Amino acid sequence: MGAVLNGVLGSTWRNCPSWPPDVFAATATVLLKTGAYTAIVDLQSGASSPILDTRTWPDEADRNGKEWRRSLDSDTQLQPPDLVSDSWRSLVAHANTPVHLLRRLSSNPASPARTAASALIALCTIADSASRDIGTPTLDSLSGFARRTERYLMLHRQQSVCSPSVSSATARVLPKQHTPQRGLTLRSLSHHLALVPVSEVVAAWSAPRVVDKGVGRDEVFGVLVLPWPLHLETGQFRLVPDEETRAPALAHPYRFFAFHRPDDPATLRRYMKAAISEARRSAANLRILVFPELALTRTELRVAREIAARARCLLIAGVAVAEGEELDGQTGPKNLAAIAWQHDAKPDRIDLQAKHHRWCLDAPQIQQYSLTSTLPTSRLCWEHTQIGARDLQFWTIASWLSFTVLICEDLARPDPVAEILRAVGPNLVFALLMDGPQLLPRWGAKYASVLAEDPGCSVLTLTSLGMALRSRPSAATPDRRRVVALWRDPIGGAQEIELAPGHHAAVLDIVCQTRTEYTCDGRNDGATAFFPVLSGFRSLAADASQPPRKRGLPRRAKSR
Repeated sequence: MGAVLNGVLGSTWRNCPSWPPDVFAATATVLLKTGAYTAIVDLQSGASSPILDTRTWPDEADRNGKEWRRSLDSDTQLQPPDLVSDSWRSLVAHANTPVHLLRRLSSNPASPARTAASALIALCTIADSASRDIGTPTLDSLSGFARRTERYLMLHRQQSVCSPSVSSATARVLPKQHTPQRGLTLRSLSHHLALVPVSEVVAAWSAPRVVDKGVGRDEVFGVLVLPWPLHLETGQFRLVPDEETRAPALAHPYRFFAFHRPDDPATLRRYMKAAISEARRSAANLRILVFPELALTRTELRVAREIAARARCLLIAGVAVAEGEELDGQTGPKNLAAIAWQHDAKPDRIDLQAKHHRWCLDAPQIQQYSLTSTLPTSRLCWEHTQIGARDLQFWTIASWLSFTVLICEDLARPDPVAEILRAVGPNLVFALLMDGPQLLPRWGAKYASVLAEDPGCSVLTLTSLGMALRSRPSAATPDRRRVVALWRDPIGGAQEIELAPGHHAAVLDIVCQTRTEYTCDGRNDGATAFFPVLSGFRSLAADASQPPRKRGLPRRAKSR
């Protein structure tokens, strides 16, 4: 066990760290490698422990966590509480306990393995209790704890809230929003901190950002769904010649296709302005604009960012970067999600996240979307896009609202980001799709339900109206092709977002509801588990296919 602690903390591992996420990183790593966190069930069944008395433990853990946090907020004393220091000394005293003994604990309450396991659980949970609200914009954002968190995030390039003494190449800890309420895993042991696997995926937690002073917990805020493009032509899907793909010989059984739309910034501008104007007739607190996968070209993205900034809204959009093009360091062909921020009604920072999996069109899909004139049904046709380094980013825009973005296949095939997504448990997941109607029986609703159940995310899936209309309805079922989005949350369940005939956008009314979540050691979060919930939606007439007529005085009728 000592070797594992040394691997996380280095040569100073015998000294108790003063920063809670460091303690969490070390103890959670050992608990995960050994599975010793399951000892909490045995302890709760009446087995005694020299450190952790489960009859008084939840209160004791919270009390010590608050004491530790007060010292960190004041910056006057960085010494952990006595219980933390004593538990760490007990852990060090039993550091020679073989890891395999922690996997199968002895029934002897005085055994070194059981003592070590109870010390690990005690330290892990107190560190978690001391880290309440970590990484979110709160009223005490100038406290010593908040400033230290932000500094450590910057030093680790947003990949960990640990101090520099814990290398992000060894262990990573990020803020956490939801605790699973079923089953028993390491995730069941914490409310506020998540041990993120060190893998090929770079998981990043953005520094707290506030959009127009944020979204208040007691406010209804609006999300404008923009299913652009409204129309898609068959010729916008083309087969890519083999010599252009530079594919290896093993890929010869497959073909590749590219999707390309001509720029239409003028129509997009009219469409966005019309949709925002209509939305604000009933949604005064409009805060987020969302476009589906591959909705915008680079040129259209510039227009969308400008309009979103003037509207003081966060922009989330799927962007197509063609081969030979470049967007903020990303060179095409690329399928990207763009998250564009505004400051004082002007475009500010833009964050990009690339798609993790390519789209594969098989014969039934090619037929379903009426693409047989351009794509062969004799072979699988893969999306011609680059798959590079994978990352999963989390953003905060209020003290209660964090979100992430997935692009189409990334929702259906969650590996290799699934473990990270479940560990952090963001409040809201935006899934940008290029898909058919978002009906309850289809795959999007299925995978949204998985995330809603564990870890408890609310999920919005969104496709373009143009793609949904290309999907041929079954002769035996009614035409539901105008269902462009689906909302799923753990409290209200699932809701299809259907556009009325002649309508081309929808505004969603989102409210915050709270529930109490419990860790497996019995601690509750004080009803601070936040859930974005859909309270209603309205479809909007926002077609801008024709320029609006100039307003002026009515023309005088000609005299005969």
